[in-house]
Amino acid sequence: MKVAIITDSSAYLPSELQALANIYIVNLNVHFSDGIDMVDSAVDQADFYQKLAKSDPLPTTSQPPAGAYIEVMEKITNEGYDAVFGVFMSSGISGTFQTASMILEDYEDQLPIYLVDSKGASVVEEVLVRHIMDRVALGIDFEQVYQEALWLAEQSEIYLTVENLDNLSKGGRLSSGSALIGNLLKIKPLMVFDEAGQIVLFEKLRTDKKVIQRWCELAADRLEQYPAGIEIWLAHGDIEPTIQSIKESIQSKHPNIPIQIRPLGSVISTHLGHGGRGIALIPKIDNR
Repeated sequence: MKVAIITDSSAYLPSELQALANIYIVNLNVHFSDGIDMVDSAVDQADFYQKLAKSDPLPTTSQPPAGAYIEVMEKITNEGYDAVFGVFMSSGISGTFQTASMILEDYEDQLPIYLVDSKGASVVEEVLVRHIMDRVALGIDFEQVYQEALWLAEQSEIYLTVENLDNLSKGGRLSSGSALIGNLLKIKPLMVFDEAGQIVLFEKLRTDKKVIQRWCELAADRLEQYPAGIEIWLAHGDIEPTIQSIKESIQSKHPNIPIQIRPLGSVISTHLGHGGRGIALIPKIDNR
């Protein structure tokens, strides 16, 4: 069976997935106040971070336009696919999923369409894309694959922290006074995607060491909850040596858990700033 998968650019898929003929990506964008627009990407980010550091006000971000979905669906229907799966950034932080649902429902009379709200972004989207690909390749019924993907989206946990609070302040998510005090006190807000897929404060920590320690504790909690195993995925905003060190620290506590690292791209880094980082704790499907 020939299955197409649509996702948005905030999945930051590695090049080997982007190159596949049945993977279609609709792009989010970053808009700077000087009129320069950048397509959401996790590749060649040096120019973006330099411009982001100097940008005041903070650039805005936008979801893919409706026409992007129509263009993709026209290609898919012309290529004779048997079904379409869509995996999108959390509806709690973007209208991407809602727009996809509105546009793609017009094609439901031509082929089955299964849309998944990832309840997150970045690595969780990649995991969902990979899961759908692998299960379809095994010949598993599309509805079962869809239900499994929904389960993974619901059960995955994503925790985020930032290098400093400046971009949260610029973006209106934190007062400038609170950001100044927080930076002086070296407060590290640990944020989480909640059940609605919105980013909310989880805890306030004081150092990077405390953040890593807490991430290890959260991984241990997930292992107790999911005895068939979990995966750990780390994502970062242009801090490769730091994130490698974090991986080693977590791996020393949990040597049997596979850990993957991915870069964060322009849209997410606009809000988290340079050095933003996150951990996704994802149960293996055998736990279902």
